[in-house]
Amino acid sequence: MSQRTLAAVIVCTCITFCLIAPVSAFYFEFHYFETDKLVYEVGETINMVAKLIADFSGDGWCYVSFAVVTDQGPAFSNSYEIPPSTDVRYFNSSYTILPEDTSPGMNGTQAFVIFNVEIYDSYSQGGGDTIIVNITRGHLSVIALSTLNIEFNANSTLDFKVVSMHNQSIPFRNSPVTVTLINSTSDSILQFDTTTSSNGEAQINWTDATGSPGDYTVVVAGNGTEDFLPFSESFPLTVTRAASNLTVLSAPSSVHCQTPDGSQNESVDILVEQTTVEGQPISDSVIQWHTSFSSGIMNILGDGLYDMSIPFNVEPGSYNLNLTAVNPLYRNESESITIDVIPYVVHLSTTNVTWSVKRGSNITLNISINSTLLQSQLIPIEIIDSIGEIGTNASVIANSPTEITFPIQSNTSLGPHAISIEVTDSSYIAQNPLELEIIVHGTISVNMMLDLVYYGETAEIGLNVTDDNGQSIGTADVRIYADSTSTPFFTINNADVTSSIQVLFPLHIYPGLHSLHLYINSSWCEETNISQPIVIWMRSSILIIIGDPIPPGPISPVHIIPTCHESNPILSMSSSGSIISPPPILVSGTTSTEPLTTLETSLESCPRLSSGTSNRSTDSANSIISESGNGHMVLKRSDFNGGAPELLATNSSTDLEVQPYDIIPHSADS
Repeated sequence: MSQRTLAAVIVCTCITFCLIAPVSAFYFEFHYFETDKLVYEVGETINMVAKLIADFSGDGWCYVSFAVVTDQGPAFSNSYEIPPSTDVRYFNSSYTILPEDTSPGMNGTQAFVIFNVEIYDSYSQGGGDTIIVNITRGHLSVIALSTLNIEFNANSTLDFKVVSMHNQSIPFRNSPVTVTLINSTSDSILQFDTTTSSNGEAQINWTDATGSPGDYTVVVAGNGTEDFLPFSESFPLTVTRAASNLTVLSAPSSVHCQTPDGSQNESVDILVEQTTVEGQPISDSVIQWHTSFSSGIMNILGDGLYDMSIPFNVEPGSYNLNLTAVNPLYRNESESITIDVIPYVVHLSTTNVTWSVKRGSNITLNISINSTLLQSQLIPIEIIDSIGEIGTNASVIANSPTEITFPIQSNTSLGPHAISIEVTDSSYIAQNPLELEIIVHGTISVNMMLDLVYYGETAEIGLNVTDDNGQSIGTADVRIYADSTSTPFFTINNADVTSSIQVLFPLHIYPGLHSLHLYINSSWCEETNISQPIVIWMRSSILIIIGDPIPPGPISPVHIIPTCHESNPILSMSSSGSIISPPPILVSGTTSTEPLTTLETSLESCPRLSSGTSNRSTDSANSIISESGNGHMVLKRSDFNGGAPELLATNSSTDLEVQPYDIIPHSADS
């Protein structure tokens, strides 16, 4: 305070002197000089300010200066020339307290902060002020220059720098510090003394032996000096697990699935290796494997190798095998591979590609499924045709021919069926599709309807042909044999058997009793034959003459109206059939005096005139009935070839009995 008063007096004296001896354009006034505070630490900055007015001629000059004097002598000086001005001006300066400029020690020290002004305008004038400040030891701060998150197994250097808390450009240089490493349980595992560099830096060399992965605390401390106070600062340090390489050295890309009975499966044999980033083996890890169906731990082989045989008791598909290496010193490393589980390839075969079976019965197929990888597993298959009429499920023993018997339904379509045989379990896949043909046969039933058969003529044979389901068969092949001959006398293909067929009987099949054999064959049906006895008839004519007995005499007109069993008149002259050995025929009639009359009779219209075998009438022989004048009736017959009339009977009454008569066939010109 006394110094500030002295400065003011000096300035006033200068002013008084100037008034006594005025100088043109000269004016000077010093107001004050201050610092921002009066107590400082080493490393802090003293900020100074002065206020004055200095006005002088252009030939004059003025200098201002700032200075700091510590216990070790002048430490700072700053001066500069200012131009004249009538305005009040403020002048600033600053000084950072450096440790080399002072040694305050535990008790501190003083420093003088000085301001001076000197002005000349024809003569010199000046003024100034001095402030005493106290300087103490400064505080220090520790800065981490490197990351505090390091990786195990990676040699690292931890750098720290000790500087003034007030100014980081002031290092705690060439001074002793202590570094301590504390683990997560607060135990000191490392402590050493070192000296800071000229830049105030201290280092820690980190190796694998320094510590395993985990959380640590690094403490950097110092006991202080003449310039700085003691210090101690802590830093959290994390040591992470190191990176490594996990490599699958060998593993199959695919294995076969488990057989359905569980008796056979394959395993995935896998070999992996774990090494450090530098390629060094890691042999103390736990290698975990995991799939969607199982998990476990791999075996340690040493030298960084691990292996495992993993059973894949699963169905076909793609499965991920995940591997994870766990080690307290190394990060968890994972690897994943895909394993394709494939079905067993089998080969299907059969002894025949075409099989025949009768509808409504059982069929037995011989199927083989071969595979070199399978033993005696039962392999399920499905047998089915394209239209779904034939089908069954069965099992075949691998590598052993198997007979499979199943029914063919009675309503199965006749003919060939395209059959496919497929393996139904996804554990197996057929290398070649197996296809075969089953031909389904049926049986047929035949009913034959036969009318009268005449020698050398065409007969109408009605057929009713049905299959074993009672369904009508439309077309068929027909062969007809007579008696024991080996050659058919009639053959027709694709005949419409829904109606009658016309069969011409050849001339070598003579009238009489014969055995007729019909062979009927329809598509996809077994041939059927039927036999039936038949009679071949010969056509003949009967002539009935009503008149005088033979030889004929004068014929008186007479009119006979023959009557049959039911008194119906004889209206035609046709016989009822070719008579071979006919029974007696009774013809009754009445006479009249009409002239000789010839009547055509129809034996068909009168059952009593029939042969007893057939009552169908065809145009055959002619008969003439005549009556003589005395009432005698004469019956004559001519054959169907128009031969001479032959006498059959005569009678004097109206009742005429015709006796049996054998007919011998005639040729056309007889």
